[in-house]
Amino acid sequence: MTKRVAILGAGPSGLTCAYYLAKKGYEVCLFEKRTIAGGQVVDHKGVDVGALDYFPHRDCQRLFADLEITPVVEEVDARRAYNPNKSKYCMNLRNKLDLFGMGGLIYLNTRAYFSGIYSAIDYVFLTRQHSQRVIKVIQGTYGALWEKVAEKIGAMKNVDLKLSSPVKKILRNPEEVVVEWAGGQDTFDYLVTTVGPDAFQPLFDDSDEKHRRLWNFTTSHPIGTIVLNLDYPGYQGTEVLAFRDKVLAGALINQGKAAIYVISNRDEKRFNELLNEPAEMVALMPKEYGARSVDAVYRWNEYFTHFKSSIFTSPWVWWKMRQAQGYKRTYYGGAWTRGGGVASAVASGYHIAHRYF
Repeated sequence: MTKRVAILGAGPSGLTCAYYLAKKGYEVCLFEKRTIAGGQVVDHKGVDVGALDYFPHRDCQRLFADLEITPVVEEVDARRAYNPNKSKYCMNLRNKLDLFGMGGLIYLNTRAYFSGIYSAIDYVFLTRQHSQRVIKVIQGTYGALWEKVAEKIGAMKNVDLKLSSPVKKILRNPEEVVVEWAGGQDTFDYLVTTVGPDAFQPLFDDSDEKHRRLWNFTTSHPIGTIVLNLDYPGYQGTEVLAFRDKVLAGALINQGKAAIYVISNRDEKRFNELLNEPAEMVALMPKEYGARSVDAVYRWNEYFTHFKSSIFTSPWVWWKMRQAQGYKRTYYGGAWTRGGGVASAVASGYHIAHRYF
């Protein structure tokens, strides 16, 4: 009899896990509360409002290859990577590093047409390792690429992708997992959760009390995006712009719109002010971009979740995570288990599908 697996979340981690489990012969059901699959990297109205990415990590490339998806890439000259004080472009890369406390590790002085970056750490490695000083990046929006991934995986014979289907309650016992959602109640052999503890703990019948101490080592930072309409005749491709503000990580300029990233881990008050009064961003945009109006505002309260681990607690955290896997037929994955980011999410989904099934 075919084993059934329920997966919470149809982001990069959930989709990756679903694909490889389906290839192994499992019957997979993905529960996604949003109207679209692909997680926070999918684009809204042609603008990426979630994670950014350069040419994908090897785990993403493996998934794309398995799905027979070939991203269109372009080469970017990164030779002028030395002094950011002489250029106003790409300063957000340094700002992003500042958010991770690594602002002094890299300096860029180039106007680049990126789809963006995956993470501060990987960007440091990327620019240092590419001695030829020319890097490859995806053309267009990274979200559009993941929409294609979701479409292909959702069309697989033994994958049931349920959109707009928030889960209400999950009952776990040694023999089975029962998932209650808006469409009724389904029974599964196993459960994989790719969402963070703040999302899955309230759903479990026992609130996952056994691992509460472990989940207390996680933290979540709300993140938002303000999308502006632009009148920008100088547009030639995807551009990156910096902002000097406690909560702004920069903007992605694409297709006559600007997606401005707002992160709350520095100043919660300022974060809320900007999301409540987004029109302020029209005045903050450089005049040459011709910001006209606010197109949309997005906010995710559980977007950036990660472990509050240190050199002292990390060994305990990873040891406890290994112990937690499989408890009451439940496996824990997602970007938050590996530090955050798209590549972390994909690696997590791949790891769960191949290590535990």
